[in-house]
Amino acid sequence: MLLALAVTATGCLGSSHQTPPASTAFIPPRPSTAAAYAGTAATCPKPATYTPRLSPTHGPAGTDATITGTLPLYGENGALSASLTTALVGWWNVGFRHWPELAGARPKAVPAQPGPAFRILDVAVPTPNPCTYRLTIHVPEVAAGTYPIDILVSGGRSTGSLAPVRFTVTGP
Repeated sequence: MLLALAVTATGCLGSSHQTPPASTAFIPPRPSTAAAYAGTAATCPKPATYTPRLSPTHGPAGTDATITGTLPLYGENGALSASLTTALVGWWNVGFRHWPELAGARPKAVPAQPGPAFRILDVAVPTPNPCTYRLTIHVPEVAAGTYPIDILVSGGRSTGSLAPVRFTVTGP
């Protein structure tokens, strides 16, 4: 019995083949840079909302999903600013109240629910700004559940967050 325990602990005797241990650490995917833009600031009507839309809203891990919306072209004073936005950055599974912690040189991604939180999207926005955007993400290999995706809008010295969209992962 002692010999059986030793063989189990060290692998096959007389074999140089070793099976590497399985890794359970999550490795986030590279952030998507897939983006398309349309229209111009000068021809874009002032939208009622800047809330992004997600399609599809559910599916298995590995699904390609599209986030669409209108770029925030108007300043807080209501005036058109054709070059207000320089970048859109998307974060997977970050609680909306924590988005300010994502701005800056050392972002701190606080998960909205158990599981990894990470940057899933990072795109530059052309100048002058177009009217609308179409962004594509690849849903990561994560546990089934509903995850928020926060889109941060950066330009100049400021960063803001659009309303989050939610994707429900239905399985692997």
